[in-house]
Amino acid sequence: MKGYVFDFETAAVLPRNADLQGHMPLGITCAAGIKTDGKEPELWWAGMSQPSFFGANYADQMTNLEVMSMLHYLAMVHLEGYPAITWNGVGFEWLELGHETGLWQEVKVLALLHYDLMFQLLRQAGHFVGLDKAERGMGLPGKAIAGMTGYDAPVLWQKQPEDVLSYVSQDVTQPLQFIKATELAGFVCYAYSRAGDEEINHDLDRDKPNFGSVDLKEWLPVWKVFDLPEPDRRGYRNPPPTCYEVLRWVLELPPLTQSTPWALQPELKEQGLAVEDRLESLRVRLARIDEAKATNATVRRTR
Repeated sequence: MKGYVFDFETAAVLPRNADLQGHMPLGITCAAGIKTDGKEPELWWAGMSQPSFFGANYADQMTNLEVMSMLHYLAMVHLEGYPAITWNGVGFEWLELGHETGLWQEVKVLALLHYDLMFQLLRQAGHFVGLDKAERGMGLPGKAIAGMTGYDAPVLWQKQPEDVLSYVSQDVTQPLQFIKATELAGFVCYAYSRAGDEEINHDLDRDKPNFGSVDLKEWLPVWKVFDLPEPDRRGYRNPPPTCYEVLRWVLELPPLTQSTPWALQPELKEQGLAVEDRLESLRVRLARIDEAKATNATVRRTR
């Protein structure tokens, strides 16, 4: 698999388990990316565009110009044969970049053409899988900076920005090991320890790790994930969103056409036009899911 693993940290200080999408735009403090055949991560941070004569210059959050520059770079490496690789990029990174830049059609195309590892696992397993649980299932070590999460990063950025840069660097180097391990094994094994983790009616030992797995022929770009069979979602107490629902923001945007204004490389637009036709069937499927949920909600209210 050839690509560019990408991640960033946000600026907004929010309670743990807050609805991140509901608070967007969150602001971006720093970001990292590394090619799958690269050696060291590339870094972006708030304030890096400002001249400084005494070490790195840090600001509260990246300016629009800094974010736009980063987006152009992601488009450039994509066209060089290194599409972005994320963990939940459809549900977070690309959505935030849309809010930050306003370039919704450009961000939509990059999102569809990139590899979202968690998105594919959602399609195959039928529920969300965290990167730490997937790494544990594959026998890989966790982060060296233990106990820190994306919710902690905004506060720490104000005090120790170098530590946050180290944290986001790990966020892109760790998936490299995971990708290699899964491609070698031909499957993805993931751990969970509580019955509530995936909201599945399994009889789990709460004190011991339990494991699930899915076969892996290859990692697929987001637009091709829907070629995989739909998962068996029976037995969920509270069914998680489907891939169609996670992709809702993309499907609700107007279709991309030749006349759509475009701010990135024209070659990228041509690639986007090539997959636009696939989206109509996904929109139909999403509408049916919404209709079924509305019907079920009405039935429950009338009981």
